[in-house]
Amino acid sequence: MVGRLKRWRRRLARWIDPHASPPSAPSQTAAAPRKAEPAGRDQASFYAGPGSNNAAHCADIYLNRIVERGSQPFDDAWMQDTFEAYWQYAGPVTEFTNAMLGEMPPHVQRILGTAAVNKAVALRFSHGYANPEDFQHWLMDPVKADAYLAEVAPEPDPTPA
Repeated sequence: MVGRLKRWRRRLARWIDPHASPPSAPSQTAAAPRKAEPAGRDQASFYAGPGSNNAAHCADIYLNRIVERGSQPFDDAWMQDTFEAYWQYAGPVTEFTNAMLGEMPPHVQRILGTAAVNKAVALRFSHGYANPEDFQHWLMDPVKADAYLAEVAPEPDPTPA
């Protein structure tokens, strides 16, 4: 797979913007699934942001889609479908990364504070790096985060027994 990717990259990969450079800001952005060139030709466009895992997943998805496409044209529908396949993975990753890099919302602070003293929460948080889509079910939404915390780390009953 790596050999195929290197050969493909050397043969086909090129900047789509002559002013492109790696980002210096700590946030991730997704480009549109296509970009019109001045010469009138469209190109598939993707941007993985600073995360090397995003870049690796993106390259793998695009490589597989290119190989599967064979000699068929890389039209707008293909570009859109391929980008959506990538964004299905990268969307939750980007949302999580931006939440960790920006001003941390109170519900995320509660999760991380609980993770410091609760092994179940700490493990679920750490496992999210392997499956970032899971974060949307319990971490990224304040209501879901509070419901999760109530389930795994209920507040102690203040009344004496």
